[in-house]
Formats: sequence, C-alpha cells, structure tokens
Amino acid sequence: MTTDTLSTNTILSTLPFVLKKLLCVTTCYFDGELKRFKLNKQGALILIKAQHSQNNKQLIQIVDRPFYSEQAKGYPIDNKKELKKLLALESLEPHNSQNHIWHSENGMSQVNSWQYSNEVPEAIIRLPISLLLALAAKNNQVVQTFGENKFYLARSNKLIHSLPHSAVVNSSKRFAISAGIAQVELDKRIAEQNFALELALGFKKVLPLLTSFFIMPKIENRFQLLKNIVLPFTLVFTSYLALSSAYIMYQKNNLEQALANQGEKVSIALTQQNTFDKQFQRYTALQSFFEVKKTKSNIWLLMSDLYPYVTLSNVRLIGERFVVRGKAPIATQILEKISNKDFVLDAKFDFPTRKYRGQEEFVISFELMNGFDAKPKDINNKGQ
Repeated sequence: MTTDTLSTNTILSTLPFVLKKLLCVTTCYFDGELKRFKLNKQGALILIKAQHSQNNKQLIQIVDRPFYSEQAKGYPIDNKKELKKLLALESLEPHNSQNHIWHSENGMSQVNSWQYSNEVPEAIIRLPISLLLALAAKNNQVVQTFGENKFYLARSNKLIHSLPHSAVVNSSKRFAISAGIAQVELDKRIAEQNFALELALGFKKVLPLLTSFFIMPKIENRFQLLKNIVLPFTLVFTSYLALSSAYIMYQKNNLEQALANQGEKVSIALTQQNTFDKQFQRYTALQSFFEVKKTKSNIWLLMSDLYPYVTLSNVRLIGERFVVRGKAPIATQILEKISNKDFVLDAKFDFPTRKYRGQEEFVISFELMNGFDAKPKDINNKGQ
C-alpha cells in the first residue's frame, strides 16, 4: 500500500493555542528520560529534556512503547461493574495497570489493558503512546513510528493493537496480518519533526477519556487519597480556564482594535454609497424624462433641404405631427423627398393639392423619429 504523511500545517490547523499551552503546563513524555513540551519561536510544539526527581510526581505522563505491555481482548461480559471486578483480579500490580472498556453490548466487551514497567516515573495520569497515536489516526490505518523504538499500531474493531518492529514484524503488512487487521486505509508514517504535534493531536482526542487512565496510588490515608485525586484535576481545570480566558481576552482585544481601524473606512464607504444612490436616482429620473421626449430640432435640417424646391407658407406642430404648408412645381416630388428621409415617419398629403399660377399648393404632415441625431450632410445626400 502507498503511504501518506500528515503535514505539519494540517496538524497545526487542528490544534487550538489553548490546548498547546495546556499540554506544556501539565504533560510530560517518558522514553527512558523525562521530556516536556515547549512552544518554539514559530509556535510549533517540540520536546525538550526536563529535570526530574523521583519525589516529584508528574501530573499527566505519556509513556513510550518499550515501557509497557499492551493487550487487546474481548470478554463475554457486557456488565461493566462485573467486568471491572474481573479486570482488577487480572491486574498483578494495580498501581501500574490500566484498563479501558471501549464497548459493551450483546454479551461482549472490548477492552485494552496496559501494564507499565517499574522504570516509569510516578504520575497521576498515564497515557500509553499507542493510545494517542491510534486516536489521531483513522480506523484500520496502520501507523509507523520512527527511530530506535520503532513500532506499528492500528485501531480496529474498537481495539488498539501495537507491536514493536522486529525481524518478524518488519512491515505494516506483516503487522496487519499478525494483528488480524484488514487494511482499508493508506498507511501513515510519522516524521520526526511532526512527532510532538502528533502526540498533541492524540492528546486532544483522549481528553474525554482521562478518568480511565488515572493511576491509583499506593496509600492508606483516604484523605490523602482524595487530596491526590482532587488537586491535580483542579489544577488542570483551573489552568485550562485561565488559559482559555486569556486567549478569549486576547482575541476580543484584537477584534475591537480591528473594528476601530475599520470604522473610518466603513464611514467613508457609507458616504460614498449614499452619494452614489442620490446620483443614480437623479440619472434614472433624467433618463425617464428624456425617454418620453422627442427631438424637434431635426425639422430645421429637413426644411433646409427643401428650401431650394418649395415656397413655404408655414410649419406647425400639431400633437406629434408636423404640418408643412407651401407650394412647389410638383407637390408629389416634395412628398417623395420628405418620405425618403430615414428619420421621417408617415409622410402624407392632408388635403388634395391645388394648382395656382403654375404651382401646386400642398399641405403635408409627418412625424419625426424619436432620438434621431441627423447630420446635415446625411440629409442632403439622401434628399438628392
């Protein structure tokens, strides 16, 4: 199968700043030596070596694969209370053991169990690395880690399976066969530079399950036990609230500043919009006014073309029609000249022509086409 590597940008986009700060404050990583999370100058998570004393119990601790054994089992019990009793009996060292019931239904339960090495420092909450990396991956996707402690892991049928790299299990395909996993997703290889971010992504997924990974301390004093339980959770909750509040205030201040900077631009934009609306309204009114008006000036262009051929008595405008009264040698030629103009409509004799002293008296009426912008030379050309 081909492989895909989750890019740093993709991981960063899924992690809120508050979660990364909470991880730096509360969580450490143990791979033979204790390490802590830190944000570098670019805001990316990295792991650095931490000072450790056996007397200082860690709050939340992620444990590397060589320091615990892992089992994935199915139990023919769906009563969680009875199942927890059975799991307690199977645990040889309760203070170093953890169990998580993934699913209980129809007489069956799916359970993962982890047994930690005595080398692992004490912690209030322990999280196996295979749990975090499996939750950050897709179902039935084989994950391959890097380095000397290389191992394979996958989440299938609500159970987590993991095995160290060895001469027998030396590929994702062999791991899938040994764990009984049907590979339906592309493999996922974790690059060294993305390792801390992958742990953070898994930490985000495991937050709702934290109570299952509380390590019961070896202590007889119940008050001290209650104190050991309540104080860490109070610290985590308080830290989360404080960081969340600080982040929200930071975002609020940024938004208020951005809004103040945009206020002047918005005011200018609104003024321009108002001016545009008024001008557009005026333009629309003028356009409507001119649409219902007809150009009358073209009548003089027409008359100037007729002067050489006619003797005009008067020119009148009656309604939308011009009425021309005059005399010419042949009145029909005058009607033809007028009708031949492109901008003249419905030219006709209003009354029969009369002959008088070798001239024909006529009354011709016509309309001018609306919006026509005639030029004298065009009229003269068409009138000849």
